[in-house]
This record gives sequence, C-alpha cells and structure tokens, in this order.
Amino acid sequence: MVDRLNKDGTPSGKYIIAVDTIGAGAGEKVLVLDEGGSARQIIDDSSAPLRTVIVGIVDQVSLL
Repeated sequence: MVDRLNKDGTPSGKYIIAVDTIGAGAGEKVLVLDEGGSARQIIDDSSAPLRTVIVGIVDQVSLL
C-alpha cells in the first residue's frame, strides 16, 4: 500500500495498492507509475491484471 503525499510532503490518507518492483522498504518515499499499459510493460507481461507499480525510491525532493 502506498499513501499519496500532499504537495507539502505530508500523507494525504489516500492509499493505492502498487506492485513493488524494486524492493522499497516501509516508510520510504517512492515513485509510482499508475497507468496499466505502462505498468504491464515494466513487468513484461501484457496480460497481467495490473495497474500500478513502484518504479523508484526518492532520495530527495526539491521544489523550485
């Protein structure tokens, strides 16, 4: 389960379920791909019942 963040970095309370393709740990900020066709390409299975995958761990966020 992934908790979406508000613009200020606080948890929004709006959760989504995502397949973890990189081994992220609990509490880490992650980059999520939330589009079925692209998610299935990531795992290389065009028929997988999948919409959302974790594709990266975020080390730092900078707002300009």
